[in-house]
Amino acid sequence: MSDIIERLQSTLASGKDGLLVRFGLGQALVEHERCEEAAEHLQAALAFDEKHSASWLWLGKALEGQGKLAQAVRAWESGLAVAQAQGDQQIVRMLEVFLKRHQGKIPRPTIYHNPVCGTSRKVLQILRDYGTDPIVVEYLRDTPSRHTLAGLLAQAGLTPREAIRSKEELYKVLGLDAAGITDDQLLDAMAENAILINRPFVSTQAGTRLCRPAEVVFEIL
Repeated sequence: MSDIIERLQSTLASGKDGLLVRFGLGQALVEHERCEEAAEHLQAALAFDEKHSASWLWLGKALEGQGKLAQAVRAWESGLAVAQAQGDQQIVRMLEVFLKRHQGKIPRPTIYHNPVCGTSRKVLQILRDYGTDPIVVEYLRDTPSRHTLAGLLAQAGLTPREAIRSKEELYKVLGLDAAGITDDQLLDAMAENAILINRPFVSTQAGTRLCRPAEVVFEIL
């Protein structure tokens, strides 16, 4: 059992009940895939404050985790109305993504991911927190073709020089820092040596970005 779940359950058992205890417990239980229990606590949180938009968001996740999609959509619709009234734009954006996903209006995003990279992991978590089910391409193992790579750069509005990892030792070993190196030569090097591709690239229905810093991904969600 997670430490936070145990701690919050102990708090609740001691008689200290409230919105934040119930919300925190519900959220933690969803993250541990204990969705039925989570829904009970999130509903209790909303009994304390029906205008707590984050509780509506996580209640929808808990219901979705139980396969109760119609109920999840109703929870998200309620949360969206609350968040819009309160001007909570981050929650509004997340709930709009969840609702559009169930309406089948947005394709799955694709992330070109390196699991050892902290920024890449953060972006992947943001995508999942927004309710998307991203296609994860671990590009060091499944290297995109030169054509695909050129397309990503064009969509992101970047040159090969802007997208290459110039801090990699291989960059200097190959002499890519030399004067006169062309974009085509840089693109060839990236296609042949995936470690030189900066990360993570993310493509959604709204566009493609090199998500450094991680918050850039919000531009295309």
